[in-house]
Amino acid sequence: MTFTIMTREEARAQGLPTFFTGHPCAKGHLSLRRVGKGRAQPCVECQAEYHRAWYAKNLESKRAANRKIARSTCPEIIRARSLAWRNRNLDRARANARAWYSEPANNAAHHNIRDKRLKVGGSRPSAKAIRGLLTAQSHRCAYCRANLKRLPKHLDHILPLSRGGGNDITNLQWLCAPCNLSKGAKDPIAFAQERGLLL
Repeated sequence: MTFTIMTREEARAQGLPTFFTGHPCAKGHLSLRRVGKGRAQPCVECQAEYHRAWYAKNLESKRAANRKIARSTCPEIIRARSLAWRNRNLDRARANARAWYSEPANNAAHHNIRDKRLKVGGSRPSAKAIRGLLTAQSHRCAYCRANLKRLPKHLDHILPLSRGGGNDITNLQWLCAPCNLSKGAKDPIAFAQERGLLL
């Protein structure tokens, strides 16, 4: 790539963040310089080297800071970013999930968390009440209205347990397997909006 040789003043006059002098820096890098403030005209490559070295030296503290920021940030934003990453890297996400669940300790931990949430959510309704719910829905999926006599059906928590939903009959519904798997732990209103059922 070729750069136009110019002075710092010319770059500043044009509002450019970097400029090219045509001369190597003190460390011998023939790269762009930052316009910067004051007398400093830092070399882009020197700055990159410094940041790489700093990050390698402070990796654990940086990760801890990132985790702290992630915990303090709005969960909805984190969930949206995670979902966007997953959609961009679907194969990698599935491979990561398979690897994670293949570890017995991780799998057990996942089920323990769910069991605790079920206990907090209250006792599960009787089988008769759950069958009555299916009859009340006319054996149709609550979202796509598919016939649940012909398709695999899942009993779904309307407000997911992970979002504080209860385990009583008022928070349960029958869905076809595709709808329930695509809903996952999403907010029910957000999911209905995705499906075009709500504005």
